[in-house]
Amino acid sequence: MGVWNGTEGLSNPSTLSATDGTMFSNGTRPVSTFEVATPWARNTQVKVVRLTAPGTNAKSEIAVAGTVFDDETGKPVVGGKSGRLGDEVSEVIHVGAKGVVKFDVQRAEGVLLEIGGSFC
Repeated sequence: MGVWNGTEGLSNPSTLSATDGTMFSNGTRPVSTFEVATPWARNTQVKVVRLTAPGTNAKSEIAVAGTVFDDETGKPVVGGKSGRLGDEVSEVIHVGAKGVVKFDVQRAEGVLLEIGGSFC
């Protein structure tokens, strides 16, 4: 939900080096809080799965739910800061009053909200 150009994950063997980033953001990466109105019942469990990267300009070190993928094969690998192989990292939050779901998102991060099933 906004641009944040980091200094990590800038190259990838499957992309042109001419597209590697040269402009970077300064300071602390901003975080925004979102409140989304849903038709979901209060206290319903909502799983938050994050798409994260070092920045908007990243070509590598991109993770889905904490899993990092190989730049050439696309397979899950041990890597990134988590050092995990395919371990899903997600959060469970609850629907608030009037169906409102509230969560934080860093710049250059995406989230998937999922309901149903058991997330504990």
